[in-house]
Amino acid sequence: MADQDSAVVGGRITDARTMRALAHPARIEIIEHLTMTGAAVTATGCAELVGLSPSATSYHLRELAKYGLVEQAPSRGDGRERLWRSTRQSLLVGSDVDHPDSLAAEQALVDVYQDRDRSRLREWMQRQPGEPREWREASRQLSGAGRGGPAGAHTATGRCRVSPGGQDAAQVA
Repeated sequence: MADQDSAVVGGRITDARTMRALAHPARIEIIEHLTMTGAAVTATGCAELVGLSPSATSYHLRELAKYGLVEQAPSRGDGRERLWRSTRQSLLVGSDVDHPDSLAAEQALVDVYQDRDRSRLREWMQRQPGEPREWREASRQLSGAGRGGPAGAHTATGRCRVSPGGQDAAQVA
């Protein structure tokens, strides 16, 4: 179904158009959910996850499919519902430093992730007093994550790893 098969090679996104297509909060939530759970879900199921209407979510799923990030999954029964699943177990983002459009697209994608992460941190800080002690202590232990470079960030969060070529690559899901 994807007309951008070369955009994701071995789970690594290097294509600027694919990075720009992914750089949307709802699409990031959808791809993370599908990648992490391995689930096949409907647009309605994704809509509940991202807080959008099923028709808006269906649009986002079709866009992700256009770039080979998701695909239609086999139906569970009568074929009336359209199920979607991730095409990969994980995604890496690694721009081509020789192409400024690729670098800019990667930065836009990273910005969306950072905005989302800042929002999650603010939400956590607001609800932290009501959370169990072990969760509060675990969050303090992760506060230094990322100071050890890519290896330290991978160890602490699983969000970053070094690519086989030796260049850093941000892990999306």
